[in-house]
Amino acid sequence: MSSAEGGRRRRADPAAIAVAAGILGFVAITLGPSLLGLRAFVGLDLLARFLPYARVDPLDDPVVNIFIRDTVDNLLPAYDDFRGRMVDGDYASWLPWSGGGAPLASLPSYALLNPLSLPYYVLPTWIAPAFVQLLQIGLSIGATFLFLRRLAAGRAAALLGGLVFVTSGYMVAWVNWPQTRVGAFIPVLFWALERFAQLRTIRSAAPIAVAVAGLILGGFPAVAGLTLYAGGAYLLVRLLADRSERPLGRNTRDAVVAGVAVVVGVGVTAVQVLPFLSYLGTLDLSYRDEQFFNTTPLKYATTAVFPQAFFANVYGRGSPFSREINPIEISMHIGSVALVLIVVAILRGSAVRRPRGALPTLVLASSVFLLLIYVQGPLVEWMAALPVLEGNPIGRIRSVLGFTAAATAGLGFDLLVKGVKAGTWRTRAEWILLPLGLAGLLVVGYLVDRAQTPLLGSQVRNDVLVGCAAAAVAVGLVLAAARWPAARRAVVVVIPLLVAAQGVVAVQNFWPTAEPERYYPQTTAHEFLQEEAAGYRVALSGDLMFPSSTAAYGIRTVGGHSFFARTWAELLTEIQPGALVAPTAATFNPFNPALAEAPGLDRLSARYYVSADVFPIPGVRVPSGAAAGTLRMGPGDSYRARVDPQALRGIGVPVLAADGPFRPGSLLEVTISDADGELIAEGVRPIAGASAPANFFLPLPAEDAADRPGPWTASITFEGTPEVEVQTVAGGQPRLVAVRPVDDDLRLVEVADGLTMYERTGALPRIRWAADALVVSDPDSRLTVVAHGIYPADTVVLSEAGETADGLPARVQVLEDSGDTIRVRVQADGAGYVVVGDAIQSDWSATVAGVPAEIVEADHALGAVYVRAGEHDIEFTYAPKGRSTGAAVSGISLAVLLLAVTPLSWWARARRRVATVRR
Repeated sequence: MSSAEGGRRRRADPAAIAVAAGILGFVAITLGPSLLGLRAFVGLDLLARFLPYARVDPLDDPVVNIFIRDTVDNLLPAYDDFRGRMVDGDYASWLPWSGGGAPLASLPSYALLNPLSLPYYVLPTWIAPAFVQLLQIGLSIGATFLFLRRLAAGRAAALLGGLVFVTSGYMVAWVNWPQTRVGAFIPVLFWALERFAQLRTIRSAAPIAVAVAGLILGGFPAVAGLTLYAGGAYLLVRLLADRSERPLGRNTRDAVVAGVAVVVGVGVTAVQVLPFLSYLGTLDLSYRDEQFFNTTPLKYATTAVFPQAFFANVYGRGSPFSREINPIEISMHIGSVALVLIVVAILRGSAVRRPRGALPTLVLASSVFLLLIYVQGPLVEWMAALPVLEGNPIGRIRSVLGFTAAATAGLGFDLLVKGVKAGTWRTRAEWILLPLGLAGLLVVGYLVDRAQTPLLGSQVRNDVLVGCAAAAVAVGLVLAAARWPAARRAVVVVIPLLVAAQGVVAVQNFWPTAEPERYYPQTTAHEFLQEEAAGYRVALSGDLMFPSSTAAYGIRTVGGHSFFARTWAELLTEIQPGALVAPTAATFNPFNPALAEAPGLDRLSARYYVSADVFPIPGVRVPSGAAAGTLRMGPGDSYRARVDPQALRGIGVPVLAADGPFRPGSLLEVTISDADGELIAEGVRPIAGASAPANFFLPLPAEDAADRPGPWTASITFEGTPEVEVQTVAGGQPRLVAVRPVDDDLRLVEVADGLTMYERTGALPRIRWAADALVVSDPDSRLTVVAHGIYPADTVVLSEAGETADGLPARVQVLEDSGDTIRVRVQADGAGYVVVGDAIQSDWSATVAGVPAEIVEADHALGAVYVRAGEHDIEFTYAPKGRSTGAAVSGISLAVLLLAVTPLSWWARARRRVATVRR
């Protein structure tokens, strides 16, 4: 190579190398093991907190993040179902497993049409989240890079801005939710808007449409709307800032072009947006009425530099975490080093020529966002009435704040790389403000450490040390770089590494990781319900089986975690007031065993009621005799007691006192044998944390054993416990309390992995024939009848008078039950109704023998179709309102977008070719 060629070779940029190294190091440390398949980038360890997983494979280490249950019990099972059905050639628009079912790919809620969701189509679901996150990081950094390059920033600074954004609070805390797929398109929109502001052509407006579509298809309307409003304000400023160079008419035309691009982008998403708008009308969202006005307490602003300061991985009363706000919702991380860079950008920014109004707008926007999050003020009243913003917490604007702050920090780093110095008074201000800011940070860090470390442990102190030390190094280097060349060379290398290091610290606790083997492991309880509950539902109590993770096993549940149809939620609440423990979560009180026999569950096809061995056993309690004395039982000692033959659901052992606490590993074991020594039933349950006196009950599935030869012998053993004192009957044998079944249509049929499964013998099939109809038009009366009334199994309750049923039987054969489609063949002796026990009252259509038929409201929350006598094939199809129109609008919008990006030269060549052919 000649010397001239060597001279022309671009010199290595130390700053760019340092930023690239920081990005690669951050990805390798936080995501690398999951990308290689060594770990799963999902909070699967959270499963082990709940039965049956807690008994099958308990955790040795604490759960990484307990606040991400949505991703484990709702999102990941839905993605798993979608991919499994797609492999079979079925595009899953409807998710049938939780409640009465809910939309899946038909709406943007799961972001399945967002391009960042591609890994869920092509990779096993357990590894896909890591690659989704990698795509999000790549797009976020890439789009921020392009935006800052448009603002005349160098490559290193543009990359650093992207790194700051991907480690910002919103992008870190909401990992694995669709929310971050929306967030990744925030810089895409701002780049598209800035590019359009500079080029002002129709073709340059096309990326705006693409960005808008990406935001909406991300499935989080609140952040998409906030971003569009913020982006619109930014573009308006940029257009007005150039008014001296362009006449008002030209700026108005450009604003209209940008608006049309936004409309086209929304049009691209119409195939999902129109069904989404229709679906919202079926939900009760009244709980959101005042959410926009929820301010974040100012103390949580410290998470901007100390991200773990309020993160406590503990549920319930014993949690030291203030339950004012979920830590996912309050995370503000930007990093102390990024804050130093923001100060540099503000003080030195005027020394570099950039697009007019860009930097001031970013700074002003960040300030307004902070005001809205922590103070609110006069703007909120009218903002709360704006479309999309109404009913959504304004605090979620921290998503856009993360970008505007990151972009400002990137511009600050650009000034350091270029060696730009502030003017005289600004230099003095820098030497005053940066040390004062550092001193303030040290004081805040001291206060946070003093208040939170005793509650949360060393994680807070480490957080404080990292944040303060990094800020001290950054401030020292920034000030020194203005005087010494060596410091200037050092600052552009050290700062990117500090930003990356702070990013690694910020994701601790927030970014989940687990062994791949924990991906919804098969247990005996799951296997039993998969086989026995097919065609029915399961009613879960408490947090058992971690609803709705049962969807990953193809098990339908009455409640779970889902958006419930309004009528379905009403019926659940009528069966048990308080069943909706959250607006999108329903379960039954495990301490009220009478719920297992609720008549309304029969109509919802709940064939099995799932409880646990630590919860009350339904039935009547019968002592083995009067208390006559006491007996001391040591750990590991086995004592025998006589039991008369009887139908049995469980055995209780009354414990009067214990010599110490029941520590982890404390167990009660019971074995019952007949007179021939043959085993009737046995079981073991933990009693750790219990206190004496108490009756310790153990469920035993022996309802059909009454005819076994007696007397029976019960062997009772306490393992790993202190010495206990139990009651005895005359003769010195331990006094026991038998739990016998009553006439409640329940049978305890399985005890496995800590779960007790009761068969509900009166449960009706999900797809069934109703020979008679009962009309109850008043909603309150209808709820009472369906939830608590006793009426014939072959009778359906209608909301309005309909066709007359003949009261004759029919044979129902289910031909297909695939999610979006249900096909049934009926041979009816007379007219009646085919009832489908799902939430199909809206957005579903039906045909009888190929002729459209009306789906009528049945049993308040279900749907039914009238069928005349004879043999008929009935087909129910999920067909959300607006999808056909939306598909047409999306197609037209895509065509317009394609026309807009097609070069004029191509059209000219096409016209010439047409002219040549005609000649």
